[in-house]
Amino acid sequence: MISVIIPTFNEAPHLEFLLPTLASEGDRVEVIVADGGSTDLSHELASSFPRLIWVSSAKGRAPQMNAGAEAASGDILFFLHADSLPPQGWSSAIESAVTAPSFAIGAFRFTLDEAGVRPRVIEWGVRFRSARLGLPYGDQGLFLKADAFRKAGGFQTVPIMEDILLVRRMKQMGNVAILTLLMKTSARRWRQNGYARQTWMNVSTYLQFRLGVPLDQLARRYASAAQAVIVFCKYPVAGQVKTRLAASIGDEEAMRIYRHMVDHTLQVTRRSRSRSRTLLFFSPPEARDSMRAWLGRSYQYVPQSNGDLGDRMIHAFLYAARQGYGQTLIIGTDCPGLQPSHLDRAFAALEDHDVVMGPTEDGGYYLIGCSQPHPALFQGIAWSTESVFEETIKVANAESLRVAKLDTLRDVDTVEDL
Repeated sequence: MISVIIPTFNEAPHLEFLLPTLASEGDRVEVIVADGGSTDLSHELASSFPRLIWVSSAKGRAPQMNAGAEAASGDILFFLHADSLPPQGWSSAIESAVTAPSFAIGAFRFTLDEAGVRPRVIEWGVRFRSARLGLPYGDQGLFLKADAFRKAGGFQTVPIMEDILLVRRMKQMGNVAILTLLMKTSARRWRQNGYARQTWMNVSTYLQFRLGVPLDQLARRYASAAQAVIVFCKYPVAGQVKTRLAASIGDEEAMRIYRHMVDHTLQVTRRSRSRSRTLLFFSPPEARDSMRAWLGRSYQYVPQSNGDLGDRMIHAFLYAARQGYGQTLIIGTDCPGLQPSHLDRAFAALEDHDVVMGPTEDGGYYLIGCSQPHPALFQGIAWSTESVFEETIKVANAESLRVAKLDTLRDVDTVEDL
């Protein structure tokens, strides 16, 4: 039997495609989802597969995969990322590979799920590294005999490079087999960070690892490189934006001011010293083309979800986590006092805090940031009241979250604010 071990954290959209593929293998395959505390629908989705084993673990790829291996009963372990899709015939190929003399560990050839020249260049580099250096990564699907995995001590409990460390130990016991079948992996990190930047992140992280940079320091650098600023905004239509302000100065003038504040907010994100990606969460959902025509195509446009403000912010944080972002900020467009330094200080605060908030004079907040989603922060809050900031702090304290506070600024909602 092959035990397939999938480490997950808010990976429901990918599990929806991956689990049926694995389930089609029948009793010859045991599927184990090793979860690190998902807050999306991962558990509900996994529960619909009767033979699937759900294992809860401390968050982190290494402890999650070790927990999955501990629950495994197969004599072959196959560690598979949730955003990878194994090729047809994968189980037979693994069974054949592990019987070869001197086999120690194996993986598949790497391919990205995106067309174009840049993905093919990335694939060529990965194949060169795998074949010439004998150093496949976890996104190629690592498989080995269960007794050999346990003899090697499993994955080292480190925040990054756990796959490389295992492969290096296994190479001392035998050969690395790279199968010709293609493991299709999501290109989401390259799409969100840009192909050149993501490639440099990967290469520089490996070089720093070889130079002996401490792994916890490497993990912080890598996570901070995947930063996102989510901007909540509306497509400007007279009479539908800044309505309280429009009651005093008219719909057209209020719309003009709103457009100016959106422009100011996006300038702030561009001038920030962070390397964050700006995501525009817009409404109404049918306005995507109009938003692109207004603000350009350099941003990622995501329609806001249904529900109140709290529901929409939960969705935004979960979306960013699924896309691979670590530190994520949400800001609005109502605060002309917002400066690039506020974003820089917010990201810096997330290095040693769970949450960062920028309060407004009216009792709300103009910025909230987290390194991972905390849905409780947005549940049971009386939105659009003077107690929003205070209520959120109380929830954070109840959840034992460390909160950093930025400067208090002023929103522009009324003519007095203006």
